[in-house]
Amino acid sequence: MTPEEFLDNIDNALNKTAEEMLPVMQEVASNGKELVIRRIQNRGLNEQYSTNKLPNFFFRGKELNAGGRSLYEESLAEGEGISYREWRSANGLPVNNVRLTFTGKMFQGWNQARSERKGLVVRGFVGGINQEVRDKLRWNKSRFPNFDKPTPEEKRLLRDTLIRPRLKEILQRNLFKR
Repeated sequence: MTPEEFLDNIDNALNKTAEEMLPVMQEVASNGKELVIRRIQNRGLNEQYSTNKLPNFFFRGKELNAGGRSLYEESLAEGEGISYREWRSANGLPVNNVRLTFTGKMFQGWNQARSERKGLVVRGFVGGINQEVRDKLRWNKSRFPNFDKPTPEEKRLLRDTLIRPRLKEILQRNLFKR
């Protein structure tokens, strides 16, 4: 084998490996999103819910129980708004820190996995399945810029359990096939 053939073989193996990593990175993105969601739902974002009053029409039809209905009706009678903190409390939800889980629609619809390849760099992403979810993700990203990012420990877990073993397997198959 000439040096040029050898280099061509390596280039082909690397390109094939990058291509085969596309579905792996989709899987990594989906698993990473699940880790982020579990952390937010269990521990919250260490942010406080707002005590600023919003017009009560924001809450019409969104009550989860009698407490929510009662607060909504009181706010109508008094002509006052409702803070998000009051609203969550009246509906029996935690208010000690932001969990982004009032309806659950954002997290349920945050599962459109995709991946992209630029040269040998392969990345995975997760987005919203429809415009409503994309809008909620964008809104929360503007309020909490890193809410959708895995922690260093979560990244390490994804790297060590998914990326590294699969990359090693694919590289060995593509570099050393006979």
